[in-house]
Amino acid sequence: MKHLHQSVCNSAGKHPRTKNGVRDATTDRAKIRQWWETWEDANIGVATGKESGFFALDVDPRKGGADSLASLEAKHGKLPETRTADTGGGAHYLFKYPDFPVKNSTGEIWPGLDIKGDGGAIVVAPSLHAGGKRYRWRNAAQIADAPEWFLRLLRETQRPRAKEMVRFVTGPSASFNSLSVRLAAR
Repeated sequence: MKHLHQSVCNSAGKHPRTKNGVRDATTDRAKIRQWWETWEDANIGVATGKESGFFALDVDPRKGGADSLASLEAKHGKLPETRTADTGGGAHYLFKYPDFPVKNSTGEIWPGLDIKGDGGAIVVAPSLHAGGKRYRWRNAAQIADAPEWFLRLLRETQRPRAKEMVRFVTGPSASFNSLSVRLAAR
């Protein structure tokens, strides 16, 4: 069968069952039915990003995420009510995709706060976390717009840094002129 990768898995977790992982995401009911027939105990992954129309704030308390979020909310105000899930020990807050690209990041906004955006995925209910807890939806709220203060932080942390720009323009075809044009365009 095409796209089948791990037909046997004895470990709960986040590893993909299909060969291409999130790139195999689909809404095709026949394909989904085939996957469930093959992997009855599989976890469920949902692609995030522009195509899905949302991104996720992944709060990991083991890495300080709950404290980070509390600090940000104390300074800027609470997050709006939005679709939220309890994960194996943290939470996923889903927000409508904004008018700028959202890349995946780990702890760049604040410690323990990860972003699942373009090319990313989240595990959803009723999946089983490796720690033994089931993912569950905390509420049935509509997915909300992220507050402006959060979008500002997101834009700031997602800007290319000087090191990334150098990596972007180096290589066999890089030249001083191409570097000048790219930097002038910013």
